[in-house]
Amino acid sequence: MLVYSALIAINLIAIIRLSNRQVALFLSGIFHLLIGSLHAYRLFSPFRFEVFGYSWAPGASLREALIVIPFGFLCLWMARQK
Repeated sequence: MLVYSALIAINLIAIIRLSNRQVALFLSGIFHLLIGSLHAYRLFSPFRFEVFGYSWAPGASLREALIVIPFGFLCLWMARQK
């Protein structure tokens, strides 16, 4: 939650300060790829994963990886555009 809170703050600042947009996109892309990679790794090497005391199902990790990894690549691609 702390990582996403920081990403939200960085992206909100980037709305006002255009010079920060590439940094916000780059950081968002890297963090989303890291989170997606963790979920993809969990599919091939299962380990216990809990969020707020609830067990995270393997299907949820698959869904998360399928959504978050492409979003991370999209952010990095957008960061390169200028």
